[in-house]
Amino acid sequence: MVSTEHARGDAREQPAGRPGRPLLTITEAAQAAGKDRRTVRRWLEDGRLDGAHQIDGRWVIPVESLIGAGVHLHRPKPPAGPPGGQRSTSGVIDTLREELAAAQARAKDAEVRARIAEALAEERRRALDDLRVALRALAPGPPDGPPAGLPKETPPTMPGARPRWWRRKAPTP
Repeated sequence: MVSTEHARGDAREQPAGRPGRPLLTITEAAQAAGKDRRTVRRWLEDGRLDGAHQIDGRWVIPVESLIGAGVHLHRPKPPAGPPGGQRSTSGVIDTLREELAAAQARAKDAEVRARIAEALAEERRRALDDLRVALRALAPGPPDGPPAGLPKETPPTMPGARPRWWRRKAPTP
């Protein structure tokens, strides 16, 4: 309910110097703006509604303050129907069928690509095996001894056993 100084003289009395200015309570402002009361209260706390003031502990908000804050008053509600402007059920089903067909085509394409990739990997494995065989054929045979710079391995001996050269020769008679 919009009130003016002449229509009502209760808690929404007009400040001096501005006769006939429409004032709204928080509830009326919320309904006119299509918002919740808590939203309008936050606007008041943030200082977004210039000219709003309290009379006897109740907020009164001038309509021009709401308009000045960029609030659209009494905006028509969207037409009744499915939320978000959705199409009819048959339209949704057709869209889903198209999406399913596209997904199936992508899956088939992925399967073909996977088969091609596996064949290519197998071909490359065979080529690597052939190159390994060729490399072994070109490599020299095993060396006669250990590579230069490495000590020769000695056969394992029993603990406390002496090397062969340590044996005493039997005395000659």
